Parts: sequence; structure tokens; C-alpha cells
Amino acid sequence: MKTIKQLLDLAKKKQHLPSDNQLALKLGRTNITQYRTKGVVPDDTTAIRLAELCDLPPELVVSICHLAKAKTPEESNLWQHIYKMASAACLVLVMSTSIFTPNQAQASSSQVTFGASHFIHYATL
Repeated sequence: MKTIKQLLDLAKKKQHLPSDNQLALKLGRTNITQYRTKGVVPDDTTAIRLAELCDLPPELVVSICHLAKAKTPEESNLWQHIYKMASAACLVLVMSTSIFTPNQAQASSSQVTFGASHFIHYATL
């Protein structure tokens, strides 16, 4: 499971951003230092935007954020369970799209939609 700091680094890498200041702008924040140094956890809206920048399902990132701020073992167990369920669902999706990817004889461009804003595009030549 990734940490919030690792998610911030991944977002910077995926978006080719040289600084935390530029990442903060992409997240709609003025500063993200508090996430790195003060243990502040992003709110759900910021976590969803962070997921988009990392190209990860929002369920995973939101569950990581909630797990980071869990105050009781019960909360921690709940968010760990949600994270594991979301991870398993993503794995099944990735595996099913690789199994059903068309071969060269069936070459075409296709789009699979899940959720309101997540797409998987594949095309074979």
C-alpha cells in the first residue's frame, strides 16, 4: 500500500511536474507541504484529484487517505478492507481487459468505461 508521500511523488512523475508547488496547483491547493511534513491528510476531493493525476482508481487513493487518519483499530480495519476490495476489483479489471484484448485479425479501437470518468483505451495493430 502506498503512502500519501508516495502518491504525491507518483503524481509529480506521471504529470512531469518539477515541483510540489506545481503539483499543488494541479490539485487546486496553494500548498501541499503539510501533506509531506505535518501528517495532514488530503480531504476526499483532493484525494480524488490526486488519484486522477496518478492514474489510479479514486477508491484506492481515498481509502489510503482515510486509513492514514483512522483513529481506532476498527476504522483502520474498515479502510484496509475497502482498500483490499478496491485493489482486487482493479486487478480483475486489468486481467479481464488483457484476456479480451482483440488479436491482430480483430484489430480495432475500443473503449471500456467504468465509473463516471475512467476509461481504458486499447487498440491493436
